[in-house]
Amino acid sequence: MALFTAEGILDSEIKHSYRENRSSVHKYMGDYYKEWLLTQKLSFGEYNRSKAKEQSWLMTVPELFSERAPGHTCLEAIANGMGTVDNPPNNSKGCGGIMRIAPLALRYPNVNHAAIDLEGAKVAALTHGHSLGYMPAAMLVHIINSIISNDKEVDLRLIVEDAVKTTQELFEGDDHLEELITIISNALSLSKSKDNDLQNIHRLGEGWTAEETLAIAIYCCLRYPEDFSKAIITSVNHNGDSDSTGAVTGNIMGAIHGYDAIDEKWKAHIELKDVLTDMAAAIFCNNRGRTESNTDDSYWKEKYTSGYREMYSTKAYEYLAKRNEIEARKCFYQAMKVTKDRDKLVELGSVCGKYALEHEGASHMYRESRLIIEKYKSLYRGNALNSIYNSLKKFGD
Repeated sequence: MALFTAEGILDSEIKHSYRENRSSVHKYMGDYYKEWLLTQKLSFGEYNRSKAKEQSWLMTVPELFSERAPGHTCLEAIANGMGTVDNPPNNSKGCGGIMRIAPLALRYPNVNHAAIDLEGAKVAALTHGHSLGYMPAAMLVHIINSIISNDKEVDLRLIVEDAVKTTQELFEGDDHLEELITIISNALSLSKSKDNDLQNIHRLGEGWTAEETLAIAIYCCLRYPEDFSKAIITSVNHNGDSDSTGAVTGNIMGAIHGYDAIDEKWKAHIELKDVLTDMAAAIFCNNRGRTESNTDDSYWKEKYTSGYREMYSTKAYEYLAKRNEIEARKCFYQAMKVTKDRDKLVELGSVCGKYALEHEGASHMYRESRLIIEKYKSLYRGNALNSIYNSLKKFGD
């Protein structure tokens, strides 16, 4: 689900142009979780035969269509339409919300912590309605975001303490806030204890709930701040929900040390490594932990815009064949919005223009094409599109 969270952030930035309005992220995330749900219910073949209209390129990766022991809470909440902080879908404080939230923290360094923390809570609350299901997600976003926004040596203990303070301010008056603060305080204290790790972890719990997962992860990271492998091994060797505690520990330690500092033994046999590193690079473009994948935003935007350009163009042609000018115009307009390539814009403008010339009353198409032609008219002259350009000038006159 973390992959689909990252996908939702990146994809929606292109389609909804809200990069500067991060408080909207949770409003669009549900669509991508619905697609994740299909990967847990259908085989790749069944999905393709269903002719569902995917939003995510992840739906073209056959290996993702494999049941991965998803939590019942996530399955049920997504199937039933999900909820919000104010209209909770259930009373679950499970760890499914916190496990998937790291991409949000990584995407937006150097922003107002309170705002991005709250957005993390709202994304988690789509599936987990108990405040102990979404407040820890807010705290994890704060921790990771603080780490990647820090140009100096990371003091994780101070960052956690600051996360506690911000969480107290954000959720003041919540009936369960003190429970969260207490268990995080215990993790801070136990990380200095001389008792063995298994004893200390079990004093915090077993990781089945979000606050326990976060507390155990914080304990392991503080216990072994310079040793990624030791922190991970400790986080998964207990009697509880070890994949969850390991995942969140990896979120924090990975943010601190970066991809290159991770021992090769952990990276050599990762399933879908190319998909993961490509997505990670796209989410986390300008900070520590770069991979060999493309880290330029323009790469990722083109990855999406080319797909959406083709999708909207195809739909437009279908509507034109049905003489549905209004819907065709809408699709061409969307295609043009995501197109930066001048040649592609000219091509789209030409189709609009040709349709306007051939069909009486197609004034909307004419206006769209003239807007493009006036901007890129030099590309029309001296090539095969020149006749369309000249005809449209006469048409306008």
